[in-house]
Amino acid sequence: MKVRTFLNLKLAILISLLCFSCNDEVEGDCVSREVAFVNEVEAPETSKVNEVVPVNVSFYMKNTCGSFSEFRESSTEEGKIIEVMASYIGCICGQAIIEGTQTYEFIPQSTGVYQLNFRSSATELITIYIEVTE
Repeated sequence: MKVRTFLNLKLAILISLLCFSCNDEVEGDCVSREVAFVNEVEAPETSKVNEVVPVNVSFYMKNTCGSFSEFRESSTEEGKIIEVMASYIGCICGQAIIEGTQTYEFIPQSTGVYQLNFRSSATELITIYIEVTE
């Protein structure tokens, strides 16, 4: 009787380990992070130094598992380039284009005209200009 209970316990532990290892593999394969292309940008044309400028950014995600992750910034000679990063978590996702909206907060440090470029495709940008005064 003790041997049978011991074997059942070993079998239960083995099955549990197999199930957990399968779940980890599936979850690892079903997580990705990609650029979500911007389709519309709304921002004020003027602002003041050190004042938060709210920029409303609308973008598309490729399926129902997508959600906003962060804004990624880089600078070029033309100005700042902003990309929307989307996280896709899940293995079974509805195949639909989902629109999301987030507010990008821009804080200008000095006066002048700022050029903000938002990635709208692999090769195109939506550009806005904000004039900053004292």
